[in-house]
Amino acid sequence: KEYNNGEPERRGEPAAKYQERVASLKDDVNRSEKNVEALRRELGNLK
Repeated sequence: KEYNNGEPERRGEPAAKYQERVASLKDDVNRSEKNVEALRRELGNLK
């Protein structure tokens, strides 16, 4: 929800801080997507 499709809500923070937060959220999303892909591969190997 916080990620808001790559456009997180601004919280009155400086632009640099906002960019850091966006980058961190993107990293979190990418990591989660990779984890899901890995789990799907593992489950596929069990069949």
